[in-house]
Amino acid sequence: MGLVGRRPELDRLEARLAALCEGGAGGGRGGGIVLISGEPGVGKTALARETAIRAAARGATVLQAACFEGEWQPPYHLWTELLRDRAATLDPSAPGAAVIAGLMGLGTERTAAGPPGLPADEEQRRLIDAMTSWLLAIAAAEPALVLLEDLQWADPDSLAILRRAARAAARIPLLIVGTHRSGESPALDDLLAHVSREADVMRIGLGGFSVEEVGEYLARTTGDALPAAIVRAIHDETRGNPFFVREVLSHLIEEAKIARRDGRWTTEASIAELGIPDSVRRVVRRRVARLSPAAQETLAAAAAFTAGIEPAVLAQVVDRSEAEVLDALDEAVAAGVMAAMGDRRASYDFSHAIVRHALYEELGGARRREVHARVAAAIDAAPPSSRRTAELAAQHYRAGSRGGVAHCVAAADQARAGHANEQAVRFLRMAVELDTMSGQPDARLLARLAIAEAEALALDAAAVTAARAIDALADPDEITTFVVSVARLLKEAGAPGPGWRPLVERGLALVGDRRDLAWARLRLLISPMAPLAEAGVHVGRWMGHDPAAVARVDAEGSEEDRARTVEAWDWRSPEETMALLETARTWRSPAAILRAYEAANRSLLFRHGDVHGAEQLMQELLEAAGRWGSVAAQGEAFTQLALCHAFLGQVGRAQEELDEARVVVEPLGPLHRQQLAVSVSHAILVGYLGPHDAPGADWRRWGERAARLVEQPFLSRSVPLGLICAGLGALAFGVGGDTGRARALVDPLTTLLERSAPRDYGAPGALWMAVAACWHLSRTDLAARHTALVDRFEAAGIGAGPFTSWSLARARLCGDPALFAAARVELEGLGHRTLASMAAAEGAPAAPLPARSPLTSREAQILGLIAGGYTNQEIAGQLHVSVPTVNRHVANLYVKIGARNRASATAYAVRLQGQATT
Repeated sequence: MGLVGRRPELDRLEARLAALCEGGAGGGRGGGIVLISGEPGVGKTALARETAIRAAARGATVLQAACFEGEWQPPYHLWTELLRDRAATLDPSAPGAAVIAGLMGLGTERTAAGPPGLPADEEQRRLIDAMTSWLLAIAAAEPALVLLEDLQWADPDSLAILRRAARAAARIPLLIVGTHRSGESPALDDLLAHVSREADVMRIGLGGFSVEEVGEYLARTTGDALPAAIVRAIHDETRGNPFFVREVLSHLIEEAKIARRDGRWTTEASIAELGIPDSVRRVVRRRVARLSPAAQETLAAAAAFTAGIEPAVLAQVVDRSEAEVLDALDEAVAAGVMAAMGDRRASYDFSHAIVRHALYEELGGARRREVHARVAAAIDAAPPSSRRTAELAAQHYRAGSRGGVAHCVAAADQARAGHANEQAVRFLRMAVELDTMSGQPDARLLARLAIAEAEALALDAAAVTAARAIDALADPDEITTFVVSVARLLKEAGAPGPGWRPLVERGLALVGDRRDLAWARLRLLISPMAPLAEAGVHVGRWMGHDPAAVARVDAEGSEEDRARTVEAWDWRSPEETMALLETARTWRSPAAILRAYEAANRSLLFRHGDVHGAEQLMQELLEAAGRWGSVAAQGEAFTQLALCHAFLGQVGRAQEELDEARVVVEPLGPLHRQQLAVSVSHAILVGYLGPHDAPGADWRRWGERAARLVEQPFLSRSVPLGLICAGLGALAFGVGGDTGRARALVDPLTTLLERSAPRDYGAPGALWMAVAACWHLSRTDLAARHTALVDRFEAAGIGAGPFTSWSLARARLCGDPALFAAARVELEGLGHRTLASMAAAEGAPAAPLPARSPLTSREAQILGLIAGGYTNQEIAGQLHVSVPTVNRHVANLYVKIGARNRASATAYAVRLQGQATT
């Protein structure tokens, strides 16, 4: 039977398919994501499959897979099933190929040896990146449609791949069509919210059929039209839901309420006497009640399965022969409540999840537990398979069986081996819940759960579970080993200090006076900070690791231990930085090498302003990250390359790299150092080094993000980024013309810099940005204090960090054209074309004022408000226009008067006013 109705929806989908297939290989047209939503039974699958048929007719590659209900799904099942028939196209040399092959059961002969090991969260991102890259490579070669059914049941790990693929789909001929029920999965709802902001999304919401469509649907089903009164009665009771319509029709025929006489459908009952049930569940129950007792018993047991039924296993559950079970299933197929699948997973399944739910709800609580226990016993007796490991755990859990703990742990091990971290957490939580039935859960089980939660970036939950585990563990050595592991994971994932610091302190208390390797590892987790605060601005001075702990680790620790003694915040000379790199290149651990690269780069770029050296090092890091499959290291490399290229005058390239970094680091915690770099520091710096009024520049938002960080006291006790964040916020507000917010940061920042040492991490860059903020706001009241600070830093041999020298800052402090000219020459010699152009523009003599203003009346009005210190947003409010309109006027007037920023526009306005006065 062809598709009934849905003409508007099909027209929209046809347009997407035409664009997809006409784009050709690499054309990129038609890519994106289509989300079809609606209540159960409304026809989502029918519409999606019709779309797939039409895509295949147009020559597109069609890949499809379905999620299924229940906890037992194998790791990344949605994607391994989707790509299984394309296994021959898997690149065996790809970083995640070995794990993908293992998940798909392809055998190790299909892949090269895996790359060196990375931390668990990194391994997961490597797998997600590899799976996504494989899918995108298929689509890049030929237009492809990917059909994903019942996404409300997808696990969070699989959804992570969907998000990555959806974001990239617009660039290649890849159309993802997904069906889902709205509001049934918080994880899916969160993903869809993000995807809608990041990708080309078409949403199609399906409702029930109209009366006319119900009539057409019934006529196609029965072969002839039904009386209009019956059609309307069925429509009114079912609200046009296709599944319900079909079930009601079958019910009425089986009850002989309607019959075919003389070649047409008729009834002797009135509409009121038809007895149409008021819910689909009642329809299903009545239909099942007409089956034989054996079939009813078989279906009741089958309802405990959520992803297909194997007759041999079901026979064990109902204690019948396999032949008897097959007879019962065939009877159910004939009644339309079951369907023969004929695939490699199962032989039978329910015709719709609604049918299974209706039967499952008929079972009472005790009966459900009994059925699940029998299912678990039957699966346990069947030949072992990786698929059954997770299903067995889920069945024991539903049965409430204390004996299911071991099965849940085994399923968690399987998930972790496949880097499905969210799924590992789910099974371990099930194990803890079952274990709690007999009292206090096993301490080691709690410890495993805490580690898994930290690896899955469930940071708050991990901190709580870790505290429970420490309370339950008895062996002090076991406690300290556990604390080191979980606290490292929490800290490196960006968890706030209150989440992991108490755990470390408990570990140190247990160690007591010992000064062994366990003590050293714990000591290195404590960031030795000296907090400073001024007028609500909180910063911290890095004091350096405990020398005794560093010595112990150097003597007895692993490469990764030694790498953790290498901090980006430490002062290193250029020679010491090169020595660090030489040592790191002799190491074998990727995690250790990558950490050393990060520390060396920050020394080169942020301490010594060696932009060319940092660029070369980050290119080397990017190559290594690709070779090892480290997604986080790729994010670090892209972030730092963006800043290098912005200084070198390649702002367009820098913005592209920053966009790449933003995509890569998105899964990390909100306080992870790379998230802060992309969303705060590098966004502001790359924006500052580009056109200040570019469409993407949002100085208020950037400034507020930086300001919020220094308002939190925990930052000053965790990482020495407070000075940098305060300087960034002041710079953002200064460029944006927000005098009040800039002053609230610049004034306390100046005091804090006077209390800081020149070698304190971030101090030189923060001072340079404070001077820049004052320049853009035409503030001179802090010039003397800033000049004294510059003198002190230069006398200590400290440059201006990534801004290389103090020449431009000094020129801005006194406004001397000769100093601007000298700064331009120096910066050009260093290759800092962006800063050199700033010096040239800011030091150029003011052009003569035209006899007649080139500005329109609206532009002149806006110029006056800029000179008055109003931000673009405030100007929009004053003039009752949109912010984009103000942005456009500001950009136009800048061109007309030759202004580069608000400071030069303000100077122009002052000169214009002086001319008018004279």
